[in-house]
Amino acid sequence: NFIIKKELKYLNKLISSIVGFECIPSSTNFILIKTKQNSTKIQERLLKHKILIRDCKNFRGLNNYYIRIAIKSHKENLKLVKALEAIA
Repeated sequence: NFIIKKELKYLNKLISSIVGFECIPSSTNFILIKTKQNSTKIQERLLKHKILIRDCKNFRGLNNYYIRIAIKSHKENLKLVKALEAIA
């Protein structure tokens, strides 16, 4: 889907530019992000903005410094980026 690919590229660029967040390359509608902050704390803080992400601490091979986000509409993706900038 063209829109998902466009938003994936957009999110990768913006999130990777935020200090403490590193996007792992993906070709799916999800992005795995390595963080310098505790993933559970990030999840809790984003929930206050009504943004739900996946805490990856229980994924095999990962730990509590990984989160996963889904590609959404441009408006929702922009809201996510702004929230991540606020907690960085």
